[in-house]
Amino acid sequence: MAVFDGTIKSGDKEEALYCVPFEILSIGNIATLPAHNINNQIWIQSRLGAKSSVPGGVWYELGRPAKEYKKHWEAFEWLALFVKYVSDSLEFCVERGEKVGLTYFRRHFAMQMRSVHGADPVFQQWITAFGKGNTL
Repeated sequence: MAVFDGTIKSGDKEEALYCVPFEILSIGNIATLPAHNINNQIWIQSRLGAKSSVPGGVWYELGRPAKEYKKHWEAFEWLALFVKYVSDSLEFCVERGEKVGLTYFRRHFAMQMRSVHGADPVFQQWITAFGKGNTL
């Protein structure tokens, strides 16, 4: 179980929350090829939100982290983007009927993702952190 500290905003109302337990995290655009990133696509659902009478429950969209969480958020976001780009690359390989192994990821992954997502600033920042930003 994880807990959430943060500020919840709805319209012009704002309230601080502390130690809200949650178990469900959802990341959108993971399996959406045309989407270049996961901006505004990360949500959590508290235990209470899951029990809500609202169909599907109540979800909280995660926004900017507080400065004390920024380093952890950046690492999490980098990994979530990695999962998205690996998912995209696997989809392309399946479409081509290509077997996927480590050789594909060593030789073709970064180049193919740059051809698909290269114009997106979030991708550009991610690929630079990945270590392939200057070699393609």
